[in-house]
Parts: sequence; structure tokens; C-alpha cells
Amino acid sequence: VAAAVILGITRFDFSVFSQGALDTDGNNIVGFITIVLLAPWAYVGFDAVSLETVHFKFPVKRSGAVIGLSIIAGGFTYIALTLMSMTVIPPEFGSLKEYIGSIDNLSGVESIPPFYAAQTMFGSWGMAFMTVIAAAAIFTGIMGAYRAAARILSTMAEDKILSKRFLDTPFCILFIMIISVFISFFGRNALVWFVDLTSFGAIVGFGYTSCAAWKRAKRDGKKFTMITGAVGTIISVSFMIAQMVSKISTVETMGSESFLLLAVWCLLGFVFYWRTVSLTDVKKFTGNTLASTVLFCLLLYSALMWYIKSILKITDPSGSGLEIILRSIVLLLLIALGLTVMLYIQSMIQKRSKTMWLEKIKAEESNKAKSHFLFNISHDIRTPMNAIIGYTHVLLDEKDLPENVRDDIKKIDLSGKHLLTLINDVLEMSLIENGKLELNNEPADLSETLKTSFEMFRHQMEEKKISYTLSLDGIEGQYYLFDKTGFTRVILNLISNAYKFTPTGGRVTVSLRQTDKTDNISYFELRVKDNGIGMTKEFSKAVFEAFERERTSTVSRTQGTGLGMAITKSIVTSAGGDIQVNTAPGEGTEFVITFNLSECTEEELAQLSRNRERAELDYSKKRLLLVEDIDINRQIGCMLLRKIGFMVETAENGKEAVEKLGASEKGYYNAVLMDIQMPVMNGYEATKIIRSSKDSYISNIPIIAVTANAFGEDVRHARDQGMNAHIAKPIDPDNLKNVLTDILSQQTE
Repeated sequence: VAAAVILGITRFDFSVFSQGALDTDGNNIVGFITIVLLAPWAYVGFDAVSLETVHFKFPVKRSGAVIGLSIIAGGFTYIALTLMSMTVIPPEFGSLKEYIGSIDNLSGVESIPPFYAAQTMFGSWGMAFMTVIAAAAIFTGIMGAYRAAARILSTMAEDKILSKRFLDTPFCILFIMIISVFISFFGRNALVWFVDLTSFGAIVGFGYTSCAAWKRAKRDGKKFTMITGAVGTIISVSFMIAQMVSKISTVETMGSESFLLLAVWCLLGFVFYWRTVSLTDVKKFTGNTLASTVLFCLLLYSALMWYIKSILKITDPSGSGLEIILRSIVLLLLIALGLTVMLYIQSMIQKRSKTMWLEKIKAEESNKAKSHFLFNISHDIRTPMNAIIGYTHVLLDEKDLPENVRDDIKKIDLSGKHLLTLINDVLEMSLIENGKLELNNEPADLSETLKTSFEMFRHQMEEKKISYTLSLDGIEGQYYLFDKTGFTRVILNLISNAYKFTPTGGRVTVSLRQTDKTDNISYFELRVKDNGIGMTKEFSKAVFEAFERERTSTVSRTQGTGLGMAITKSIVTSAGGDIQVNTAPGEGTEFVITFNLSECTEEELAQLSRNRERAELDYSKKRLLLVEDIDINRQIGCMLLRKIGFMVETAENGKEAVEKLGASEKGYYNAVLMDIQMPVMNGYEATKIIRSSKDSYISNIPIIAVTANAFGEDVRHARDQGMNAHIAKPIDPDNLKNVLTDILSQQTE
């Protein structure tokens, strides 16, 4: 094609332009606009490249280049053929314009300018060459159109818009063939109708894609794509207006038949829309009433334009009345059908929305009931747990305890702590399910936190004779902003799993490596690897789901709730990290966590340094008021506090605490440890009265919540009520000492 065309161009006489061959009623601008309005149709078909990438395993990213080159090559070929056709004019015509205007009255090769030019310029072999080119263009066009149409139909079947029969390619081809044969009975003019409809469809498709690209780019912050998407949307809207407005140029953009086809197309769109809504598995259809409203407006406009244009074309007055009646009936049917389907779809969406809203309310009520139950059960279980763990801690500090008794108490202590871990897992999973998991990022030593967590399992690993190693690689900084508690929880969960499922004499390695650094952001990779029993491929996909366990405790003899890894993933994800697992049965398991942290600023480091430099308190000079309604908890609290060195007095409820504070001399008490759930007056009510006291000594005294209400929201609520800190039961002696030291040190300063 290129060779023949180039030879033809070399003989092209550019004087034909001066003859006004391209004029449209003497207005070249209008002629140019007319050609531009046909442009969308010229690009239809190139999109088949992207549709076929799946079948030929062709990279989607490379399809854009193929489409671009195809458009350039196609445009060059069409332009070249047009110029070649303008090169030769039959001798009986004085100008190209006269020749083109008389084509309908010609026959033979002269009625087809490209073939006439090829025959005149290159003889019989040129004619044969053009015949081969035309046949190739026709057959490749047909095959491409069939492939593209079949692919669209099968895709619609995959999305359940069409019947499953359309998943079969031969069925799709047969279906397209029947429609094509049926359309051919409408004559050559049917081609113009479908060209108009195809042009409009291409405009809508391009506009929708451009708008979607702009929206997604805005979400992702890609400015260049936002600009191209916005420009594409504007161009599409402009072309759409030009197509819809009658006679914007001397050439009518869409005729009456084209508008009728567009109205039917909109009606089919409603049917497909309804089918999608009906068959979708999603409880609430992602579409909205705006889409169906716009589609109905388009249907109404198209139907009215067809009606008006068809009425204006009536030339026989004798039969005009009947034709108007028939067209009016068709118009009403189109509008009525469209309106009925639109209202039905909107009604269906509203019913589904209402159903989903009711289900949401039920789920929220269920979650509230579950949270209330967990809140109560947590408090009720933690109260006796406080006694068990508290007394075992006190007993283990006894020096004259027989060794066999000490071993028994250690077992009780271990079992109590395990039970507390299970309780914490259930509560934390409840918070995660309700979207209430919050991380508290504070300055902390990353390497030291990892080392401390690592050392907590050393004794257990040694007893099981497991090779247990830790490596730190390329860690440049020391202090970072992160949730120390959450980070420790993740490490302990991973090491605990490795310990449980690694046999005696096995190997567990923990490694932290800094992979990159940009400005004050450092990137890390944490690995916990063992050579234990491993996991199946199927279970590894569900290992991070709640309550999932490949082996129950009765089979594997390892205890747990199946919540540890779900909580681990939630913490990692909330911190902006990612966790993956590499495993196989009998080959061990490796968890890989990638995350990034911000280095601490100088101000944050200075504050951390000031906290560390606080002098040790003389606890023997500090008197505390312990407010607790349960006798056994008062005894445990007093023992723990006196063991640290504090002087302790007690009150059984909030009312008694308020009275004791009011009767005390200034500075007599240094702090109040307040339970929350108490008879007569609870901790919040007592705190409110204390904070409203006119005596500055009483109103400013530190109040620490010591309670079995251990949810994160309980911590926030305690602070909102005027409390200075929160300690959860069962009481951890080390945490108790640290909190009191921090609070009383601030008081001293």
C-alpha cells in the first residue's frame, strides 16, 4: 500500500486545492468542522487491540503503543489514498469537485476514485493491487469487528449482564452474524445509521474512561493524569453536544433513524442495567439513581428528536395523519418503557438500600450488645484474675518458700498469665472488628524494644534446646516514633508462634534490617523464621484471619484462640506496614514485615531525655489513697504498693474517698488510685466532685484509674473525666511503679 501510495503522491497535482475541491458552500471552516465531527467514528475499532490482550497474553501496557501506531498508520493510509484519488480526474470532468458531485451517476471503475486512479496511474497491475488491498481491508475489518463484538458479549456474560451462552465464542459469532444479516435488509443507509450510533458510543466510552481516569488520578495525586483526564472529558462533552444538536454544520450529524436507534440503545441500556441490579451478588448495587436518570433523559431527547425529524420528512399530505399517529405511538411506547424500567430500577435500589440499612442497624445493635457483654465479662473476669496474679506475685517474692511449692506457684502464675492473654486477644479482636484499634506513636528505642521482646523468650527457647538468634543489620538511627506496645505485641506473637511449632533442637531466627532511608523516614524489614512444622499452602492464605487454626489444640497440643496472627496483621496494617508469610509443610515458616518509621525530632529526644533523667522518688514519704470496693483487691493493692515503699490508706467507694480527701490536711495524700465500678459512688462521679473542689490541693491531686475496664475507649474516657492515668487490672507491678513514678515526678517538678 505504502509503495503504491507514495508513487501516486509523487504525481499529485496540488493545484486541485485552488479549484475549491474541499469547499463546502464556499466556507472552508464549516467543511473542516464537518470532517472533525466524523472523527470519533474513525477511531472505532482500534480499541479491539486492548480487548484481545487477554487472549494473546499480550501486556496491556504495550497495547497503547500498538493502538497509537495503528492510528498513525491508518491515518497516513487514508490520507494517502485520498490524495491519490484526487490526482486523476476523468477527462469529461473539468474539476475534482465536478467529478465527486457526479459519482452517483457513474458506473464501473470511474465510480470508485481510488480504483480509477490506480488503474490510470499503474495499469492493470495497479487495479489488481487495489483489489487485493480492498479485499484485505474488508475481511480484516469484518474479522476484527467480529472478534471485538464477541469479546464484549462474553465479557457482559461474565458480569452476568447477558446469558451464560454468550461465554461460548461460536455462539457469539453466530448471534452477531444473524443481526448483521437482518440489518442488511435495511439497505446501504443502515450503514450510516450505525456509523452515527457507533460515533456516539465511542464518544460516551471515551468520556467515561477520561472521567474515571481523572477521578482515580485525583485520589492518587497524579497531576498529569488528572490534566489528561479532564481534557479528555471536555473533548468528549464537546463532541457529544455536536452529535446531539441537529445541523451544527452543513452536514447533518445524526439523522432521524440514528436518533431512533439511539433511543432503542438507551432502552437496551435500561434492560441491561436492570439485569445487572437483579443478578448482582452485592447487597447494595454500586450504581445510583443519577445514572438511570441521565439515561432516561438521553432516551427522551433521542426519541423526541427522531419524532420531530421524521415528521418534518413527511412529504405526502394524504397519509401524513396516519404516519404521525404511528410515530406518536412509537414515541409514547419508548418513553413509557424507559420510564417504567427506570422507576422499577430505582425502586429496587431503594429496597436494597433499605434492607442493607436495616441489616446495618441490626449489625450495629449486635456489635453494641457484644461490646457490652465483653465489657462486663472483661470486668468480671479481670477482678478474680487480679487476685490470682497479684497473690502469686507476692508469694514468688517470699524467700523461704520451699522449691516444690515455688514451682507450683510458678505454674499457677504462668497459667494465669496465659488466661489473661486469651482474654486480651478476644477484647483486642473485638476492638479491631469495630474499627477502634488505635496506635499510640511515641519516641522509643527501636533496637532496644526488639531486644527486650527477644529476650523474653530466651529462657523458654533454652529449655526446649532451640537455637535462638537475633541480628540487627544497618540500623542507622536509635529513636523512632512508633507504638511500642503494638510493636512488642507483634514481635511476641511471631516469636511465640515460632516457639510453639518448632520441635526440640530446632532453630528460630529474628532479624531486623534497614533497607532504605529518605529524609527522616527509615524503611525496615523484620523477619521471624523457624524450621518447624510449617503450614500448607491453603492454610497460609487464611493464617491472618480470625479464629483460623490449621490444627486444633487437641491435635497439636498447642493452645491459643487463633486470634494472634489476625491481631498481628491488624497492628501492622494500621501502622502502614505489610506482612507476608513464606512456608511449606515440614520446611518451617518465615514471616516478613516491611514498615517505615519517622525518626524522632530534637524536641522529642529532649523530652525523652528529661523523662529519663527524673530522679528516683523516696516512696516512703509518699502517701496514697487506694479506693476499691472489693476487699481482696484492696489487700492486693496495699501489698503491692507497700512493697514498693508507699504509705497506703484505703476507701471502699467514691463517697468515702471524697470525704477522706476533704478531711485531710494539705499535702497529706500525694495521689489517689481510683476504681471505676463501685457502689454508692463510682470513680467517675468521685473524680468529678474532686476536680470541682475549691481547694486547689484537692482539685489538682493526681487521680489514677485502677480498673478492670481495659478497653482503649476506657482509657480515653478516664482522661476525659479528669483522671491523670489508667492502670488495667490485673495489676502489673512494674507498670504500677512506672506510672506512679511518672505522675509523682511531674508533681515534684
